[in-house]
Amino acid sequence: MNYPPLERPIVVDTREQLPWEFDFVNKSTGELMDYATVSQKMDEGDYELEGLHETCVIERKSLPDFVSSITWGRDRFSAELKRMQERVEHPFVFIECNVDQVLRGDYQNNVVPRAIIGSTLSFAVDFPAVHFVWCGSRRYAEAQALLLFADIEREMKKRSA
Repeated sequence: MNYPPLERPIVVDTREQLPWEFDFVNKSTGELMDYATVSQKMDEGDYELEGLHETCVIERKSLPDFVSSITWGRDRFSAELKRMQERVEHPFVFIECNVDQVLRGDYQNNVVPRAIIGSTLSFAVDFPAVHFVWCGSRRYAEAQALLLFADIEREMKKRSA
């Protein structure tokens, strides 16, 4: 995959316990694409482009964290999604797994898969501006974030032209 350059650094929430690294090898050139990051407390989400908080924010969820957020942490997660929807033009939740992993029960608690899928759909209805993206893996979620941020930068250039 060819990874796009970014003009702005990526802001990483200071509370991220295992932040994405944003270092990829461009397969065409062999060049290491090591993206600039800055650590900063964020009110919503875990990742954004510097100076574009109101434009695009990504909330990262591993599968165990996602299951916890939509069950035992449902009220807190709902409040966060509500803030994201109200304050951010393009709010995203990137889930670091795929639906097959949920259906196989690749997590450690007693929540049935249909409850996870059903809760995700319920959140999508309750918060229609928030995009839920099943990314397949942590590394693919990170790569998708770069592509999304490149699209956001392109859109911001068009708006300012």
